[in-house]
Amino acid sequence: MNRARVNPLWAWPVALAILVGAGVVVAVKPPEQMVQGPFFVNVGLDEKGTGRNIEATIHSVALADTVELDDIDAWKGETEGVWVVADVTAASRVGRGSVRSFLLIGEYEFRGSERMDVDGLETWTLTPGIPAHGPILFEIPRELLEEATSARLVIGTNSDWRLDSVISTTVDLASLPVEDELLVPYTFWEAP
Repeated sequence: MNRARVNPLWAWPVALAILVGAGVVVAVKPPEQMVQGPFFVNVGLDEKGTGRNIEATIHSVALADTVELDDIDAWKGETEGVWVVADVTAASRVGRGSVRSFLLIGEYEFRGSERMDVDGLETWTLTPGIPAHGPILFEIPRELLEEATSARLVIGTNSDWRLDSVISTTVDLASLPVEDELLVPYTFWEAP
């Protein structure tokens, strides 16, 4: 049986090269928030944002104790907290997808409400190039509204906002009055 003999003088430089290479990999690895983080497209109100998979315009944000749908069904939403109502136009860019919306206030994350059934933008399926316009609602605790000064409204198509590009705007909650009742439009398709 023929066994190859390893020259011990070559083993040390090879081992050292492997250790240096591992150190370089560890040193250049991006931090966790960059590895798993969204691609924020930050916009102001009434400014269109374009991400990899979605285009969206956040037209306005309002606060209300009660919301009522402006259609024949006249759905009325009451809450023990406060409604945050966003008026949004959105279109998919890549394929059919649903709007997923989030309201980030400090360490809290709220998802868009689906209580309006098929009349809210959160329940619609978007088609590339055909914008849909409608309301997105969030229910937040009244105490949180009293403590918070600002919030980040995030619109995307993924159920986890950290996994793809999102359209985002910052809202100064402290500057918004809380309406007793707010009439919100139903969702509809816009002409392209």
